[in-house]
Amino acid sequence: MDMKKNICQITILILVTSLVGCMSPLKNPPVKDYSISQVGPSYRPIKSMNKTKRTLLVLQTQASPEYESEKMLYMKKPYQLESFALNKWAAPPAEMMMNVIVSRLRESNYFHSVVASPFSGHSDYDLKSKLISLRQEFLKKTSVVRIVMQVDVIDSHTNKVIASQNFQAVDEAPLNNPYSGVMAANRAAQTISKQIALFVIRSIALNPT
Repeated sequence: MDMKKNICQITILILVTSLVGCMSPLKNPPVKDYSISQVGPSYRPIKSMNKTKRTLLVLQTQASPEYESEKMLYMKKPYQLESFALNKWAAPPAEMMMNVIVSRLRESNYFHSVVASPFSGHSDYDLKSKLISLRQEFLKKTSVVRIVMQVDVIDSHTNKVIASQNFQAVDEAPLNNPYSGVMAANRAAQTISKQIALFVIRSIALNPT
């Protein structure tokens, strides 16, 4: 009887231990942070132009409401945005895109100076930009990342817009996962920043003050 009693007690202890283990809080997998940064070979949009003595101020890039946080957004159905649970941007994407654009404009070596907000000094031109879209789209067999931005070039002496245009860059993310989307987003950021830099330089070159 004592042996049966001991076996019963041991069995109960094992069951209780297992139950407590099941009830203990589960560890959530870590959230991964990703960045959009200036990478790749240096870029000179217009090599033939002489350097200007003018200063360009790049204002803080604005964003559509859905892109004001660090969420990484994707789309599986048209018009329906969702966010990855365990993957996010290291900073709001508009902030990272602004840094890429500033780097591109400085690399052009066209301006006397390219400064970024916040800035309290004198500027000849201001660059106003808005991030309209930055998302990974799973609408076809191969996913793509789409970046859409709006840009205004402003004469700071008159406060008038001298040029305005929307830009779009689309890059393929063949592995259909968040990290592949990050790589595609970085490539798309390089493409759209080149387009914007070229547009800004040409617009200002055609608008002597």
